[in-house]
Amino acid sequence: MPLYTFDRRSGLVNGNYERSPELALETDAASAESLPVAIRNTAKTTLLGSLASFGGCDVPPGVDGVVTWLDGDSLLVGSTASIRNDLRTPGRRSFVPLHLPCLDELPLIAVQPRWFRAGRQQDFWNFNLRIGGSATPSQQATQALKVNNQPWAQLSLALFAELEKPGAGVEPLVRMWENHQQLQPLLASLVLRNLVVLMIRHQEPAKADQFLELGRKAFSGYSELFYLAALLHIRENRAAKAAPLLEQAKKRDGGFLGCGGESSYRADWLLGLLAVRVGNQVVAFSHFLPGMISNPVFIPAVEELLNLRLPPRLVEAHQWNFCRMVRREPQLLGKVFEYLLLHRAFDAARRLLLTVPLTGEIKAQLRERLESAASPFNPTKASDTGKPGIILNGPFFEHTSLGRINREIAASLLDSPQLTACLEPSALSSLPPQMFAAGKRLEPALLRHPAHLDLTIRHQWPPDFHPPPRGKLAVILPWEYGTIPRVWVGQIEQNVDELWVPSRFVRDVLARSGVKTTHVEVIPNGVDRAVFTPEGPTSRPQGSRKFLFLFVGGAIRRKGVDVLLEAYKAAFDCGEDVSLVLNVSGTTGAYQHNTLTQQLQEIVNDPRSPYVQLLTRALDDVTLASLYRGCDAFVLPYRGEGFGMPLLEAMACGKPVITTAEGPSQDFCSDRTAYLVPAREEKVPDDPPPLGELAGDFTWFEPNFGQLVRTLRHVYEHREEAALRGRAAAKFVRQQYAWSKIAQLYQNRVAHLVGLCAQRDQVK
Repeated sequence: MPLYTFDRRSGLVNGNYERSPELALETDAASAESLPVAIRNTAKTTLLGSLASFGGCDVPPGVDGVVTWLDGDSLLVGSTASIRNDLRTPGRRSFVPLHLPCLDELPLIAVQPRWFRAGRQQDFWNFNLRIGGSATPSQQATQALKVNNQPWAQLSLALFAELEKPGAGVEPLVRMWENHQQLQPLLASLVLRNLVVLMIRHQEPAKADQFLELGRKAFSGYSELFYLAALLHIRENRAAKAAPLLEQAKKRDGGFLGCGGESSYRADWLLGLLAVRVGNQVVAFSHFLPGMISNPVFIPAVEELLNLRLPPRLVEAHQWNFCRMVRREPQLLGKVFEYLLLHRAFDAARRLLLTVPLTGEIKAQLRERLESAASPFNPTKASDTGKPGIILNGPFFEHTSLGRINREIAASLLDSPQLTACLEPSALSSLPPQMFAAGKRLEPALLRHPAHLDLTIRHQWPPDFHPPPRGKLAVILPWEYGTIPRVWVGQIEQNVDELWVPSRFVRDVLARSGVKTTHVEVIPNGVDRAVFTPEGPTSRPQGSRKFLFLFVGGAIRRKGVDVLLEAYKAAFDCGEDVSLVLNVSGTTGAYQHNTLTQQLQEIVNDPRSPYVQLLTRALDDVTLASLYRGCDAFVLPYRGEGFGMPLLEAMACGKPVITTAEGPSQDFCSDRTAYLVPAREEKVPDDPPPLGELAGDFTWFEPNFGQLVRTLRHVYEHREEAALRGRAAAKFVRQQYAWSKIAQLYQNRVAHLVGLCAQRDQVK
């Protein structure tokens, strides 16, 4: 039955489908079985060893159209239905992109008329279907192109010559470009694009730059030229120039033919490479992911993604994409299978065994590998007599207190000869491991599992109290307010074997909220004595005045930065020789939802205010220590803290600190080592974190404003006294809070939980 489609507004017929066209398939292949199934199914008649109609419009008797297929070709994008749909229009000759192998991430591209239908000829450029060409085209195909001798055929011959002998395609392409004004713009742009690719292949970056410059002037809407320029910059170690070009590539779509994805997933791949160079996994993952879900799969992006150690829950969230990718690209099975095992995505790995066609031997090998990888986490399997296995879960490679603490704990666990310790990230890293002193030591531990899991330690935000698949659970929990979410109480009671808190204040809050403290251990944070020391380089922001107060922390009210600014303005006049430097975080990350950065900037720009300087970039430990040493006094009038790492670090650097007298500071600050500002407990005027109903009143400490003003003034006017307190603080902190000493406390708790203490007692 014939079908017709109509334009709804005009009533005119815009599609006429009287019957399905009868098609013939011509090919230089020797047998139909060597052709892709999708191609064989396009036609009822197959003409083997024939390319008589290639590039022309001569239809053999008894058929309506011809599909031409060269031996060794593959269908990259498209299907039987899409090819037949392309031939529904009488007279249409479809030019289709042909990808030819060149660089791993960059093909050569020709365009050839691969199917046509009888009727009045009309050329159609179909970029929605793509063919992968053979690296060794047949002599019959080459001869058919020579006989044709049209510009599209000349382009194909030049690229075929390059495949046969590297460099042989350059001269004919240059000749075509010299006469490019006689070519269709689409074909002329493709000639130039292939010249650039060949210059990159033959390591002629200067010539590639020249062709790119010509191309961007002649075809300003050609997004792939911007993509190629960025790729060239990255290859030539000019990465800083690449990002702006990639942003331009993503904004252009001028109807030219590229390799596909040059304004989307390919550009994203290069942006991901730039992110990898600086260790920013957050950005890298977001840019590699489009290549994994594209059609066809973009292998270079996938290979880079598989180099990222991700949080297991992120892999779990994308397991469907991983499995679908393998079903479309079976050659990736081995790599993806191991990647799923590393991230404990065992269900996804089992799904691959069920859904990917495999020989019996390969399936048996993969099943054995799966069972071996899953065995350490099997709660029903008996442990061997080997060392206890530990997994530490949390962020490691970032400039935060969480990252710093986790690196120290990890290094201690890895150093223990009695344990097998492994690391598991809870979040994507923001910096490369090489930026941290222990980075090279920690990195291998991210890529292995223990022989059996006896203890999971979690230190992350938000905290995770879910039971581990096997063994015991210890959770490190910093908390800053007067009560905790009620749901935590039940989760802690049911699932957590020990809760490690950094201060007595946190322990008391837990007890007040209903947590039994028999399994709560206070383990304070430590300080790296080799970095945070009174001796060493000092730094001050340019323009700082003689006396410098320093604040380090989030740009949020909980840290007290707002009350500090008001007290500072009350204590000093704008003309006094004093500076307040605010090294704040909060523009991104956990504090960005309630940051005061904009308000702080307004005060910085207020000429009536005493001098304030704002630093917003994250600092590594060495730079931060030099900033501590460069100040005269450190100020942190917090309303809520779980510990107060900057206080400890500033004290270790020999600086007097001004801080809130209530809360965790009581553990390591005294009138001999610090200036303590009285505070009263008050209800927090802001909404609590969205973590559920609280177990009690939502409170923090409000520092006494008048006393803070007087203390700032007193320290400014009594500098020798303040310096003496700073020296006393350094001596105390460096003796009592060195990480080597704190790490032993963690070691003791780990030994207790995994039974090492009992084993030692038996030996005795």
